[in-house]
Amino acid sequence: MKVWMRCDKSSLIIASVVMSTVGSEALAHRLSDSSGPPAPASAFSLPAPHKTRHAEEDFSYLKDPSKRTDPFDPIKYIPLAGREDWFLTFGGEARLRYEYFNNRGFGDAAQDRNGYLLQRYMFFGDIHVGSHVRVFSEFKSAWINFAQSSPRVTDENRLELHQAFVDLTVDPTPKMTLTIRPGRQEMAYGATRLVAIREAPNDRLVFDGVRFTGEGEGWRIDGFVTRPVRTRPGVFDDVTDAKTHFWGLHAVKALSAASKGGINAYYFGLNQEGVDRNQLAGREQRHTVGARLFDRVGSWDYDIEGTFQWGSFGTGDIQAWRIAFDGGYHMTSLPFHPRPHFQIDVMSGDRRQGDQNIESFNPLYPKAHYFGLIGLLGPVNLINMHPSIDFQLTEKLRATTKVDFFWRQSINDGVYNAAGEQFLSPGASKATYVGTEVQAEIAWELSRHMLLIANYTHFFAGKFVRDSGSGKDIDYTTTWVTYRF
Repeated sequence: MKVWMRCDKSSLIIASVVMSTVGSEALAHRLSDSSGPPAPASAFSLPAPHKTRHAEEDFSYLKDPSKRTDPFDPIKYIPLAGREDWFLTFGGEARLRYEYFNNRGFGDAAQDRNGYLLQRYMFFGDIHVGSHVRVFSEFKSAWINFAQSSPRVTDENRLELHQAFVDLTVDPTPKMTLTIRPGRQEMAYGATRLVAIREAPNDRLVFDGVRFTGEGEGWRIDGFVTRPVRTRPGVFDDVTDAKTHFWGLHAVKALSAASKGGINAYYFGLNQEGVDRNQLAGREQRHTVGARLFDRVGSWDYDIEGTFQWGSFGTGDIQAWRIAFDGGYHMTSLPFHPRPHFQIDVMSGDRRQGDQNIESFNPLYPKAHYFGLIGLLGPVNLINMHPSIDFQLTEKLRATTKVDFFWRQSINDGVYNAAGEQFLSPGASKATYVGTEVQAEIAWELSRHMLLIANYTHFFAGKFVRDSGSGKDIDYTTTWVTYRF
């Protein structure tokens, strides 16, 4: 099927004015389970030792009294049983976020005239019993206020046990560790295109199950067998999704001892009962394999990933794919250290309406802000291209601007939201152009504990959107403050 990439005149004007960007995910730890390209720090990150994923924090360095300089240090390292390597850590975060849409759903959805307020609170306790036993638990509370429209699933979860797991670690050799982690836990892998913690929404994603990790010098392998946890808005009412199994293997290896890059390889399996997809209903069993190569060479960085899926849906077959590329150049000699970069993502769509087979890519459990904080489109049946540029305005202040162009990969498939649900059906329209999204964003580290994010996005509706409904342009703005301790 030949797809013509044609943009509206307004979009071409915008493209000529705006060179853009959303910064890539950072490489927080070179071989952590969310290893990424050597790019600027993530907009969601706070300075070390605080981490977006609280279970990754390590305050063992506070056993040295001379390093206890922060007011919260007394609760970050509490020695137990008179031993330095037995200690308790308390921590958490509070996030207050304002969000506003004008013409939500391209004018076809219920509107909130004045926007709404999102609140998120998290608190954790972390016990280390030497280097071989660890117990971690975390609670969360997410609220939405002043909304006139119905909240999204991820907007409210009044009180819930977010994580509760045990780490049991052995060292079969001086250069290798093996860890088993049973319990409720967050997971994120690679560039988080397929498995992420869902940080941007109010309620983060967790899984119930067990994970096995082997780690050595320059390599790490994870295996897991889990079920996702279904979010509910009440108090301690989240449930394990009994109709879904999610399992897999993920490996990452450094390219060399001196390199900042690496290679990922993975297999993920998904089995779901009673799924509705592409006007079909049934059992979905989908297998996903892929590989990713990322590195920084001099001032250049790149991130390349390819993914293939196969399996069955009801009586039909599944064959789907995705390719992704992100490359940038660090202009460190210029003021504000600009990093122009270009990204392209192509995700397959269904080839034929009405048959039993599915060619639509399933992004599994990706980051919800895949194409920006507006979270409007999901990575299914899309061709996405965007030039962008990042700026380091000061040591603590980062800015990013970007423009995204979207086309349908197949005219026989529709457009999907961030949850992977089709919200614009293919209908009779033969148009491929979905629209253009323009963003500007700042991230300001106000202190070691506090981060401010502000984002404005305008989405220019393309011909396919206009053919499918009211087709109005969307304005979106959000700002939030996160305090971590």
